[in-house]
Amino acid sequence: MKIKLFSVLTMCSIVLYTTYSCKEVDVLTKSTTEVALLDTTYLTTTIEAPENKVIVLEEFTGVRCINCAPGHAEALSIKTSNPGRVITIAHHSHFLDDPYPYSYKNLTSDDAEEISNFIGPVSSKPTAAIDRKLFTGESSKILDKVKWSNKVNDQLLLTSPVNIHLTSIFNALDTSAILTFTTHFTQSVSDPLKFSIMLTESEIITAQLLPTMDVDTNYVHEEVLRDVITEIEGNSIGTATLEPGRVFVKQYRLKLNSDWNPDNMHIIAFIHKTGSSYEILQASEIPLK
Repeated sequence: MKIKLFSVLTMCSIVLYTTYSCKEVDVLTKSTTEVALLDTTYLTTTIEAPENKVIVLEEFTGVRCINCAPGHAEALSIKTSNPGRVITIAHHSHFLDDPYPYSYKNLTSDDAEEISNFIGPVSSKPTAAIDRKLFTGESSKILDKVKWSNKVNDQLLLTSPVNIHLTSIFNALDTSAILTFTTHFTQSVSDPLKFSIMLTESEIITAQLLPTMDVDTNYVHEEVLRDVITEIEGNSIGTATLEPGRVFVKQYRLKLNSDWNPDNMHIIAFIHKTGSSYEILQASEIPLK
């Protein structure tokens, strides 16, 4: 259903004068439990062949942003045009993201807000960070929609010094998952690195403002950030020398919230620089189950 924006307050006023009230939306919450099970490293003489570089497009979006629906379409187009090479994450930070009175879900995430402050600031939407990189000639890592495709194409030409392998074992009885995150360095790296792990959920139906000034109450939101498993700025990969054949293995047990749909969730992990750069060197994404 589509509702004209100017009619929203009128509709809710009518409701308040009756015995009914506008629907209270669910709050987007973090996972209930994150337990580290394994953290180890070793050196192997069998060096893996480098994987293709995978790009991370972090989109800053909001349900009250008039141009964000076209932003979602642009991010999806870039991803589908480069199968297996682009990962998208929709960050619903607080700016322009207050749910409507008739929304089914509240997509606003404190983690998304912290990420927007960490990479940004984010002063307009839709915008996106491409591999968290400050590109030559740009004053910010946060880019307007018209620049996304070209910057992704630039990143696709690069190689990565590290491969990432993810596995997930899902337990339907208690809606938990055992996540194993393995990195294999194919080249030497002198800079200290961190890793970040996130959970996203797709096919979330809730209201979204459209460029026509209509509000689509059954809009389908994809790749919405649900939780950041690591610290917002990432966790240290370790102190061992980052040389060819160096392997790190991290394992976590995740207990999911009951209002999440594990059938529509993905695990995203990436390796990135530290300090003032944060540039992502490699990324991987798998279904939660």
